[in-house]
Amino acid sequence: MGIHVTRITAGREAAPVQDDRLSAWDIALPVTFYPVGDQPVDPRRGVYAAQRLIFQTFEDRMTSQAEKGTLAAALLGVAARWRYVAVSGELNLAHTPSMSFANATFQGGWILLPMAGASVILPIGD
Repeated sequence: MGIHVTRITAGREAAPVQDDRLSAWDIALPVTFYPVGDQPVDPRRGVYAAQRLIFQTFEDRMTSQAEKGTLAAALLGVAARWRYVAVSGELNLAHTPSMSFANATFQGGWILLPMAGASVILPIGD
């Protein structure tokens, strides 16, 4: 089990018609399961699951309007490592809240977000 905390910021500026900012905190508590059998546990591959909360703020800086929301989500993923390369793939199921912003209403609902990643591992020490 572990804890995953990420700070996300993004913006879009196209003067004079748009100046938006999105910021969020993403918190997840993943638990990793490794295959079990007659052999010792192999930490190079596993399946993980987590509950996730995303606290977001959307701000239109041209109108000084801001909207905050919390997304509740769950994820299921697989991870593998070979030598100095790690890969992962996951599915996130999230519920987005309804929002009213700039005289428009956006309905909330469920979304499914597939994600994939790859990273290089730098061997330091043993």
